[in-house]
Amino acid sequence: LPVISANGTAVSSPLSVCVGTGAQWAGSGTAASSNAWVSSNASVVKLTIIPPSSNLFVNYLSSGTANVTYTNSAGCSNTIAVTVVASPSAPTTSPVSYCVGATASPLTATAASGNTLRWYVPTVVNGFTSYVAASSAPTPSTTSAGSTTYQVAQVNAAGCETSPGARASLVVTVANPSISVGAIADVNTDATSFTITFSNASAGLDKYSIEAGSSNAMPGFVAALNQTLPTNGIINVTIPRSAVGTYNFKLTV
Repeated sequence: LPVISANGTAVSSPLSVCVGTGAQWAGSGTAASSNAWVSSNASVVKLTIIPPSSNLFVNYLSSGTANVTYTNSAGCSNTIAVTVVASPSAPTTSPVSYCVGATASPLTATAASGNTLRWYVPTVVNGFTSYVAASSAPTPSTTSAGSTTYQVAQVNAAGCETSPGARASLVVTVANPSISVGAIADVNTDATSFTITFSNASAGLDKYSIEAGSSNAMPGFVAALNQTLPTNGIINVTIPRSAVGTYNFKLTV
């Protein structure tokens, strides 16, 4: 019987491959003058002869099974049963957020039962971003503010991996909350409150604290800690009646 090889390595039946891949096949000896190569299901395994030789390129187009038969000039044939395994879909991910300087953990995603994860980290070369496979789940850096997009794929038991274009993206955002504070109007010595106007609150910002400043602190002021940030853009601060002067406060969001 003739020997069939794929990418230079002899193959035997049955053969399991991944959808979307391909290989160059060759048959030993002199090929038959007609129908040397035949696929029983061209929608699953497509054969393309590479002239002027009788070798061919085999595309594994869709999941399923097809028999590929090679016949030599003596009329002897060898058939390989090819099972094309579908690539797994992307795993499930969720965005991750950290404060600047926080302790980060390795990224996680949810794979289907029996599958494993393969992570890809971004690498910038000459201004272009490409993704390189990581040996394990990456741990993001939190040393500075910014966002980084990672990619993750699934690998099934047959060794088939989510196609590059179908990988899941996971965005890691590192940022401390921010807010824009308006000018604070003067009040008289009998005032028992003043207001702070604000805008441009960063996404997710919902708490604030008002404390006396480290210098020129207002006597008798009681700090307001971990309060709910108003939705109308105005914070009302309660103060005791005070002597004429300029007093400092610290606003934390």
